[in-house]
Amino acid sequence: MAAQASPRTKTRSAQPEEVAAWVAQLPAKEKDDLLLRLMAGEDAALGAEIRARFNHSRVESSPAPEVPCRTVGELLAAAEAFRSKRQRKEARRAAEEKDRAERLAAIARQKHLDALKGREPELWAEVEQLVATKLAKSYDLAVQHLVDLRDLAVREGEEEKFSRRLARLREAHARKPALIGRLQERGLSS
Repeated sequence: MAAQASPRTKTRSAQPEEVAAWVAQLPAKEKDDLLLRLMAGEDAALGAEIRARFNHSRVESSPAPEVPCRTVGELLAAAEAFRSKRQRKEARRAAEEKDRAERLAAIARQKHLDALKGREPELWAEVEQLVATKLAKSYDLAVQHLVDLRDLAVREGEEEKFSRRLARLREAHARKPALIGRLQERGLSS
């Protein structure tokens, strides 16, 4: 954020005259040292080092552009704008992830219902058996089967048929408050 007010340094291409002037101003001992290193076979690394020194001297010799100082209020406003932008970005990313997860869950749910298609009589028989056990775990599984049967009936346009069958089940087991409570919790009320 503070770097936003910092000047950008641009490295422009060096002109031959600029390079010649730089080499001419190097001390003789330094030039001799560079030539000895070149003769010793350090040519690849040496070339990169010399270019880096030249570029560094250009940056140092360039006058720094005048950068206006920012007030505390401007810094605080910039920080707030940055924070707001980050929060919007995070919220957008979270919403996209939620949408993606919901799409994947819907696809998985449809595949599950596809696998149950045609097995409705078998599932209803299993629900009856599970409810007859009077066990909490069995009630939970029975209710899950009923949710699957309801969703399948809605998808197939057979909601009325499902509602009648569910009403008969509720009536037959009306004296089982644990089961009735679970049915209500999952929206399986008549």
